[in-house]
Amino acid sequence: MTRKNRTPKEFLLTILNQHLKFLKRTKEKIPNKYHKDIETQEERTKNYYARVTKKEFVDYDTLRNEFEKEKRLNGVIRGKDKEIEMLRSDNNEKDKEIEMLRSDNNEKDILRSDNNEKDNQIEELETKMKYLHFDNFNLAKQSDSSISQLFWKFSRQQQPNQDHECPLQGSYLNHSVRELSVVSHLVFYLKKEVESTENEYLRVPENEKQKWLKKRTTIVREYYNNILKIKHPTIEDQYLLPQQQTSLQHQLTRQPSFVILDDFNFE
Repeated sequence: MTRKNRTPKEFLLTILNQHLKFLKRTKEKIPNKYHKDIETQEERTKNYYARVTKKEFVDYDTLRNEFEKEKRLNGVIRGKDKEIEMLRSDNNEKDKEIEMLRSDNNEKDILRSDNNEKDNQIEELETKMKYLHFDNFNLAKQSDSSISQLFWKFSRQQQPNQDHECPLQGSYLNHSVRELSVVSHLVFYLKKEVESTENEYLRVPENEKQKWLKKRTTIVREYYNNILKIKHPTIEDQYLLPQQQTSLQHQLTRQPSFVILDDFNFE
């Protein structure tokens, strides 16, 4: 292809026509997904062809400058399109950050709700601990009163005279002293158990405190009830009829001793 014997207009039209043929052949050989780009190039080439055809006199340099200017403008447009895509990508990232912040806020709300629920559970456990202290105080008070009464009875007990000798006297005294010793030890262990419960309560995990306190309260109450079940013979029991004395002696000798529960820790 030469410019011999051709005007600049004819030469440019020939170039554009050859370019259209090249685009057509290329379109037939490439996959369909690239046809859109080829069609864009065809449209631009046809526009150039129409512009050259309309001009009566064509200066090659002037026309080339126009094409270059349009090419630069197209480059600027493509650059702006890329900036728009980048801005869209940034907006998508910002939207993701907003969603993450919203999810974080939801998690914080859930944590606040859990904290409030745990605070309520702690208040309930503290209330139960107060009741446990109150029961311990009443138990200690009753136990001290019972021990004082027993000592008072022992101090006022008189030796029976010869006319009223009591064959149960030795068994009665031995059993009473033994029961008094048992009660004293049980009260001592119960006080230690309450103190141990109070100290261990602080080390129990939050999610197990309620179950743990319920179990310990049951143990202490059972311990307390067993203390109250201990039978103490009275001074009047010494002066029963022989048949009644034999029955009482049989009850005292068969009365089971108090068994300490396995759950207790007296360390």
